[in-house]
This record gives sequence, structure tokens and C-alpha cells, in this order.
Amino acid sequence: MTARLLTPLLVVILAILFGLYQIRLKPLLEVGGFWKEAQDVGGKLKETCIYVDDLKGCEQSRLHEPSGVLFLACAPPESRSPWLPFMGTYNTSVAGKGYIVTYDPSSKKVTRLTAKGFDSPRGLSPFGMDIVPSTRNPDELTIYVTNMRPPFVDLDLDLPPGIREAKCDEIASARSKREGPDPSIEVFRYVLGGDSVQHVATWTDEKIMISPNDVVGLPDGKGVWFTNTVPYRTGILNTVSVLLQQKLSSIGFCGSDGCKLAATGLYGINGIARSPFASNDTFYVAHSFLGGVSLFTRQSDNRLLLDEHIKTESGIDNLMVDSKGAIWGAGMPKILVTSAHVRNPTQTTSAPSSVFKITLNTGESSFYGKKYIVEKVLEDDGTKVSGIASAVHDATRGRLFMHGIVGESLIVCKTK
Repeated sequence: MTARLLTPLLVVILAILFGLYQIRLKPLLEVGGFWKEAQDVGGKLKETCIYVDDLKGCEQSRLHEPSGVLFLACAPPESRSPWLPFMGTYNTSVAGKGYIVTYDPSSKKVTRLTAKGFDSPRGLSPFGMDIVPSTRNPDELTIYVTNMRPPFVDLDLDLPPGIREAKCDEIASARSKREGPDPSIEVFRYVLGGDSVQHVATWTDEKIMISPNDVVGLPDGKGVWFTNTVPYRTGILNTVSVLLQQKLSSIGFCGSDGCKLAATGLYGINGIARSPFASNDTFYVAHSFLGGVSLFTRQSDNRLLLDEHIKTESGIDNLMVDSKGAIWGAGMPKILVTSAHVRNPTQTTSAPSSVFKITLNTGESSFYGKKYIVEKVLEDDGTKVSGIASAVHDATRGRLFMHGIVGESLIVCKTK
């Protein structure tokens, strides 16, 4: 091929690469904080924060606002990083060590709830969680927890204790790396003030429940929505789908008639929350990679219809909606640092964090198309608030709770 032909071909290739960069890669880098440093926002708020060191490794938190009690899905921090299949770590020997915890800020009491009737040999590896009051008794709650179970391995071998378990873990780890985890959603019943939960159901579906991250449930264990963050259980295709911004994320629903897809054609979704008002059937879904919060309306068949999207300057992990209707989200100002921190917290000892508050715009600018006010109420370089995955606001008592999957403590700050 002559130089005369090579030159225009090279120009075309460079133009294509530049276009891909502008359209695909640049937005990811901008939202991921590649070119910016974390700001110091909410200094006065951070001055009020206390740290509850008895609560560690809690990916998701949900508030029971009538009592002020916080529920958390936790596991020992040292067990989190080695078992994160969707981030490429597959050590099943540390999986299944999780539990549900309550924290009462008034008494400072931490209660690790005993899971009665839950005898799965694969234990609990909790990520997303929701608590829903019963329609019959407001003091009775249904708790939904996503459980990132390793594949089931049962070796019928006559081996000494310890050696057999190690062999099972070796096979399960290899199978996880090749095929991915075997996720489920566990359903528990809890009565306020108790020290235990009763396991009532396990939901799983090989085709629909691919990568369940967070959940929103119906009262009395009648059904649950969940976000599938990535389209495959394992493999390089997940990374490719993220980089190419392929809209392959989905929301699933499981109920009495089994499981089905409730929404498809989504990209990089993470946390999910529901309006606390009975008359408002709106669902809120966070986006990790391109940022923002999407609003969905529930249909009669439990499918979710996309209504609109609210932009944020960085990716969002988990969400909650407080009793005044404000949306709260845990932000990731530098998502690559957050990812490195979660994968290896001893090496990357902190990760910048932020908290967003989104409210309906009632000011004059609402007449000019600005429907929502997006406020960054807190941002930190990781010194005081590091690697948070959830930000939960108690509007009644003026408390902001923050925690992360490899966090060493629950952070509680005063908002009023």
C-alpha cells in the first residue's frame, strides 16, 4: 500500500477514534472525576459527625423513620474485597459471613440480628436491602436483602474436616470466575425491638436475576424489584459493555407469578428507591457511570416506565427518599479511586465521597424549565468521609447516616 493511500486511511482511523473518545470515553472520564479533585463541601455539617466503630462493612442502609432505627446490611470488611464477583475477585472462602444489623441513635445500641430459619450453607453476602412495614401491623417489617451467593458445591468425598471445605472453596472459586455467582434475594420478617429476623423466602431466577445490586420491596413479602447493574454474571463482556455505554442494564421484578423484567435498555444503574408516599408510585434509580437519577412510574403489571432523568455531576451509588420527598444519593467524585479502594482498601486507604440532595424546584426558575434543585450538601477527599455507598437522611430528627462496603465505621452527622 503506497503512502498516498495510507495517509487518508490514517486520517479516517484517527477521526473514528476521536469520535469514539468524544462520544463514549470522555463523558465517562468527566463524570468519573478523572480531571478534577474532590472539593471540600459541607464543612459545618462534617464538624457534627460522629463515628460508630461497631458497625463495619455496611453496603446498604435503610431507615425506619417512625422509630428512628437504622437497618444495615453488613459483613466483616476483610471479607468484602476478596468476594466481589462483578469487580473480578472470586475468593469464596470469605463469602457468606454477612448479617443484618440495627442501630438506634437515641440509645447508641447496635444489635446484630440472628437469622432464624436461614440455614443456607452459603450464608449471606449482603449488598442491597429494603425494609417495608406490613399492611397489617406497622411494627412488623419485611426485610429484602440481595445475597451474592457463590455457586453451590457439594463434594461427596471422605476427607478430614477442614480439607473438604477447602476443596469445596477451591472448586467454587474457580466456578465463580468462570460462570459468575449464584445470586438470590432473601426475605425476612422482623418485629420492631426484636433481636432476630425470621427467614420466610428465597427468590432466584437464572435468566432474570443476573447481577442484583439493590432492591425495593412490597409489604408482607409480596414482591420485589431489583437492579441488574451489569448484563452478565462474569467476564470481560461486562467491562466492554460499560466502556461502550451499551444500554444492557435492567430492572427485574419477582412476585407470586415468578420473575420478569420490569425495565430494560438502561445503562450502569445501581441503587433503587421508592417514594415513601402511598399515593406516589414513583421509583428512583441511580446511575453509577454517567451519573444522575432516573424516575420511573409503576405500571399495573409491576413493570416500570421511564419518565425523566435528573443529571448529577458524578456517579451515584445508592439512593433514599426521605419523609419530605427529598432524594438523597451517595456520590462518587472519583469513581476509579472508589473502585480501587473497594478492591484493595489496605492499599488505597480512602476514597473521595459526596452526598447529593435533590428536591422539586418551587422557585421562580421552575417556570423556565428547571424542575429540580440538585444540591451537593457534602464532599470530602476521603479524610473524614471515605468510600460511602449509602447516604440516608432522617428528616424528622435531622440525622444523616453514611457508610460503605469496606467502611470501618458508620458516620452520623446532624442536619439541623
